[in-house]
Amino acid sequence: MTTSSATTTSGTTSGTTGGAGAERAAAPGVPAPRGSQERLQHVEELRRAATHLAAAQFLESRADRSASPVLAGLLRDRARERRRRGERILVRLGVRPVRGGPPGQRC
Repeated sequence: MTTSSATTTSGTTSGTTGGAGAERAAAPGVPAPRGSQERLQHVEELRRAATHLAAAQFLESRADRSASPVLAGLLRDRARERRRRGERILVRLGVRPVRGGPPGQRC
């Protein structure tokens, strides 16, 4: 195992221990994937969740613009289902879903 240290711009020294993935710290509450294949699967699942959540946002906006109450209700039902699918994926990955971002912002 190798150990190295680097001096930051503020003059402090940060030490790192060599090893697989030791340089990267995982975000709190998010388990770090271990192998490269697992990382790829993790990213693919995150992409799927983002796609579902973006589709839900799009369907909601279409429902808001619809002149037909029946169509608006159908679109909202579909948006709700897409949102549930995306959130289920995030929960399975150990990522806490975030609700209520700024309007018009994509996932």
